[in-house]
Amino acid sequence: MYLIIGSSNTIEAQETKTQKGFVHFLENQVSVLAGLNISKQNITVGDYSSRLNYNLTEYQNNSYKAGYFLGFRVDGKSDLKDKFDFSISFNKVNTGTNYKDVISLNPFLGSFSKFKADDNFFFMNVNTHYKKAIVSSPSTKKKWYLIVGPSVDIRLSSQSNDNQVNNTYRRCIIKADFGFEFDNQSYYTLFVHYKQPLSSFTIQPIITHLNSLEIGTVFKINDLF
Repeated sequence: MYLIIGSSNTIEAQETKTQKGFVHFLENQVSVLAGLNISKQNITVGDYSSRLNYNLTEYQNNSYKAGYFLGFRVDGKSDLKDKFDFSISFNKVNTGTNYKDVISLNPFLGSFSKFKADDNFFFMNVNTHYKKAIVSSPSTKKKWYLIVGPSVDIRLSSQSNDNQVNNTYRRCIIKADFGFEFDNQSYYTLFVHYKQPLSSFTIQPIITHLNSLEIGTVFKINDLF
């Protein structure tokens, strides 16, 4: 049996390599993010049963409405080739309401629905992104990134009284988040993110897809104070 003892130089080299690997995960950048969100609910009521009927001339609004968000973000060490980030934000969301199916009530004129969607929410959003550099300028240090990752909206606000009866709205929405980011010499980052829902915001048989677009900016906390 042989016993091989490595030299002190080899051990030191291995320790140095290990330490450098951990640095990529420990030396992160904390930033503040803020911006505008625009949202719309696409709603299919199905065979939902309710004793109430709502005239959609007052509630149908097939358009995006604007809200806002504020939060913080942690970005991976800046010299990594493939980057990542993790963020938590608080979102005030106003939504348009697009009803895909409607009913008629004779002899009344107009379109009706047995479900009245809420259109104002307060969310906590948690998401993480994988960021791939697609355009970069070594001379100016300006970079464009393609981002993609999972996102979860957690509803913090209460439902309307009508929807509390059947507890119509879910607490969480799972979304896929993708978009573009522009890093201006690490001074600030501008971004456009589109959030595509992967789950319904309401219980069956009502299916509600809450789509949203976020336009915002990111500033390092060290640059603000």
